[in-house]
This record gives sequence, structure tokens and C-alpha cells, in this order.
Amino acid sequence: MRQDIIEGFCRDGVCFRGGICFEGERCAFLLVPENGISLLISREYAALLREGRCPDGLLGKMLARGMAQAETAPPVLDISRMTVPNFFLIDLTQACNYSCKYCLRNPESEGRRMSAEMLDRILDRILELCEAHHYTHISIQPWGGEPLLEFDKILHICERMKTSGIAVNISLETNGSRITEEIAKKLVEEKICVGISIDGPEAIHDAQRVTNAGAPTFAEVTRGIRRLQEAGMKDIGSITVVTRQSLEHMDEILDFFGSEYPDMGIKLNPMHSPGKAEAIPMALTVEDMPRFAGILVEKVKEAYREGRVLHEARTVTTLRNLLCRFDSDICHSHGCRGVHCMVNFDQNGDVFPCEMVDYPEERLMNVSEDRDLKEAIEAAAGTNEYFKEKEAEECRTCPWRYSCRGGCTSAVMYKKGKNEGIDEEGCALNREMYLKLVDMIVDEPELAFAVMEGRVYEGEKTNETPVFCADGPV
Repeated sequence: MRQDIIEGFCRDGVCFRGGICFEGERCAFLLVPENGISLLISREYAALLREGRCPDGLLGKMLARGMAQAETAPPVLDISRMTVPNFFLIDLTQACNYSCKYCLRNPESEGRRMSAEMLDRILDRILELCEAHHYTHISIQPWGGEPLLEFDKILHICERMKTSGIAVNISLETNGSRITEEIAKKLVEEKICVGISIDGPEAIHDAQRVTNAGAPTFAEVTRGIRRLQEAGMKDIGSITVVTRQSLEHMDEILDFFGSEYPDMGIKLNPMHSPGKAEAIPMALTVEDMPRFAGILVEKVKEAYREGRVLHEARTVTTLRNLLCRFDSDICHSHGCRGVHCMVNFDQNGDVFPCEMVDYPEERLMNVSEDRDLKEAIEAAAGTNEYFKEKEAEECRTCPWRYSCRGGCTSAVMYKKGKNEGIDEEGCALNREMYLKLVDMIVDEPELAFAVMEGRVYEGEKTNETPVFCADGPV
């Protein structure tokens, strides 16, 4: 794959600030690193741009796409850094019946639990925020610990939101062990999105995820999945943590999901921010990330070429960022935006950004205070450590800086105890994932769009060359 810098130019009152062109066998991918805007063009147009020439049709498309601007146009506002708190974690309990070896939190069999009164006060504050700022769509995630230990409170959230007049997406991540037939039916009835923590085949899973007594958990977890399927849940997700030990079996893990759970959404999370000292040997290093990305992308391509659809979230999100700049992921679409969009309420009603409930110094306010939540976040931006923008010298020239922006802030905080530098492991993973997926885009564009859209791949149309591409090959 050829990679060139395309110099900026102004023509007929329209200015292109410059970008990077990646050219493959089928087409070329033009990217503006400062704002993440991209365009898929023919190799012929790529050659013209390198010569400083730009046909009228291409210039018009660049202008329409936001890649070029009128000379007199004001700077484009970066809405990705605006404070719009619309994703709410509610930390219902510290209690958990599992002691997963890599868990960031300290599991407690009889941990702190949120009172019913406090839950109602939190829901009141969420509804007040929505009314004050005219939010019509929000997301709520009951959190823990194991959230299904507090299933009655989850149902209470559903009931309160039904009469709110707001479109609410309620989701939860669970170890699956508490899913009875009755709970499965209620989850389906209430349209709650469910992600199950499962780390792959039995031997791999049980090596990492055990009960508080140290017993294996695979049978319980798969029983929970089966009960959700029998209750009619269609879009079950999985959360799979890949450690240094299970990295050796990534092929096996992906084959397991492809054969046993072909319709399940897969989310592979490389472990790179250990919360406990004993978990450090399990964490992937900077050097491990290229291997993780390489195996993942190759296995996804292999599945689609064989006519199978593999719904792997990281691959899909990255392709959406590259091809469409979709705002589909708080963590990965426009860099870490947990600080701007994600709010976490703990058992005492204290409010934190993202997952920072274990960092008292990052507290924003308490629900008992007579303050606007959005204003509290904006006030903290000038003082709290978590709100600092991450940057390193290598970020300045990185093609993927718009979508990465130094990686995960929570990972930096958990690893270093303060927001200093960047998430090295996360950035190493992004560099490799983006490059490998751009390589797919310029050599096999139809394959890239099939993966992004989660549909069957019908092969490359080798007699057709995509010229412009905002929404798919044309």
C-alpha cells in the first residue's frame, strides 16, 4: 500500500488543507487527520492530486464532504468535544459472585448496594437534566459488581423511564450466572440490551473467570445465554477480555464464537489496564497489540470470504470511523469522550465522569446538591485531572489522531494513578487496527463495506472501480 502526503491548495474560493493518501490495488483512501474526514477515490484521481490538480467533480465532493471549505468560511466547530451527558452508569452494587482475575474493581460477596431511595433521587436528577437541556434520547446502564444481583432495581428503572417521554436505551453487562428463565423473559419484555461476559471456549474462559470460591463458571454463563435465546432475545452481545495467556488462543476464541454463537455480537477487549498488582502479568503490552490486531482483522476477513458474518464490534467501529466518521462509540469514535458524555452515579449519589468511582478526587457533585449536572461537568473541566487532554509528540503526526486522541483516559488513570501522557497500549492497538483496515479498504473495498454493515460478502467487483465513496462503493 502506497502512502503519500497530499499538499493543501485553494481553487475557485475553495481550500483543501491537505491530507494523507493511501493507495492500494483497487482505489485510494484520502484522509484529513485533523478532523477524521475521509473520501474513497479512484487511483486516477489520487495521481492527479499528487500533481496538484483537482477535477471539478472531486473538488465539489470534497466540499460537500467537509474535507474542503470556502475560503471565507469560519472554522468548523468540533462538536466531538462538547459536553452532552447522555450516557448514565448507575453503580447499583459493589457485590459480585465472581472473582475474575483481571477485574479492575475489588469484588465483594456482600458489597455496598444502592438504596431504593437513592436510586429514585438519581433518576430524578437524570430526568431534570433531560428536561433542562431538551434531551430526547439517553442511555442508562445499571452497573456493578454484578448488576443482576439488583434485578428489582433494574425493573424499577424501566418503570420510571416508561412515563418519562424520553427514548431510553437500557443496557447491562452481566456474567450471566443470575439469568433464570423468569429473568430472561423480563429482560426480553423490557427490551433491555444484554452483554454477556464470556472469554471463549470452556478451558480459556474458566482459566480467567471464576466464582468467589474459585470454581469454574463456563457452564453457568452458557446456561444464561441459552435462557436468553430460549426467551427470544435476538441481539445478545458478548464481552471477551483477551489476556496475554488467551492471546495465544485468539484463533480458537473467534472460531468458538463463529461456530457456537454465530448471531452474537462480539466485543474483544485486550486487557491493558490492570487494577490489581497480581493482574499485571495478564495485561497485554504495547508489543502485544500488533499481534492482537493482526489476528483479529485476518480472522474477520477469513470469515467474510467464507460467506460467514462475524459481528465483531472493534472492527466495525474502526471501519465506521474511517469510512463514515460515525459517532457510534463513546470510547472510540472521536477519541475518549467519557469525560463529556458518560456520567457515573455511585451508591452514595456521588457523581463521577466515566468509570472513575474509585477516584474520590474526580467527584463532580452529589445528587443532593442544587446544581445542574451539565454545569458541574463543565466546571470540573478546569480543575479535575481526568479532564486533561492527552497528547504526546508522536500524536502530532499520527494519521489516526482524530479518532484515537491518546486512547482511554480511564486506562491511563488506572495504570498511572493520574492523567499523564497517553494510553500507550491503546494507541499501539489503534495504529495497527487502522492501518490494517485501510489496507483492506483500498484493496478490497466491497469486503470492507460488508464487514462494516454486517452483511454477506459477495466478492469484489473487479471490473468496477469506486470513484467517490461516502456511504459505499459506487
